[in-house]
Amino acid sequence: MGEGAAITHEVGYSRVPPMGAVSREIHIRSSFPFPVVSGRDKVDRILDGGTMVADPEGRLVEALRAAFAGESPTVGQALAALGDRGFGALFLLLALPAALPLPAVGYAVPFGFGILCLGIEFAWGRREPWLPRRLLSLGLPRANPDARALAILARLERWVGERRPPIRGPYRLVTGSVLALLGALMMIPIPGTNTLPGACASVIGLGLLYRDGRLVLAGITFGVGLLMAYGAAVTGALRFLSSP
Repeated sequence: MGEGAAITHEVGYSRVPPMGAVSREIHIRSSFPFPVVSGRDKVDRILDGGTMVADPEGRLVEALRAAFAGESPTVGQALAALGDRGFGALFLLLALPAALPLPAVGYAVPFGFGILCLGIEFAWGRREPWLPRRLLSLGLPRANPDARALAILARLERWVGERRPPIRGPYRLVTGSVLALLGALMMIPIPGTNTLPGACASVIGLGLLYRDGRLVLAGITFGVGLLMAYGAAVTGALRFLSSP
């Protein structure tokens, strides 16, 4: 190797220079036959169904556990591991409570505003969602195996998976626009106006999380119909009020 050469390996490091010699480092790429798997690669493999999942809590929880070796990550770390799937996770997280047939007192407006802002980001073409630093630094709680939401998500995962069409270009613009409008609908302080938009946004978010283009398309179709129905109702009400 020459005069006092030390070898620096990507997965190992050693420096044993001969006595009296000046050492220098030489970086040598790993020649191992298997690639180094990053956290995001692990998440993609599990969520795409390429890895067998034994966790009863579902693929999403198993993917995050695999990416962070069982440690509890922050919101920012989880979103970094999810990549573009982070949009779907946030849409699902914000919309699912409104989709349940329960009073949405106290959270409909902030959650709807969050969906509105994230929808604009998604339509604008951001690869990953932007959140304030304060939110990114929050730690995620450990998953509760008895949580009903995780049991429901694990059942839904059996029916979703990566399917065409891919969500990009005009398809992405329409998806983000529909989600932003659904978020605006959720902010209307009228009883009963949160459930349907929340359910629609949840379907789209689930499709984005698992890259299921068909599910996203179904959610968009439902969402456009819902927006047209709400628009017709508002127009009819205004005409009725303005009539002599």
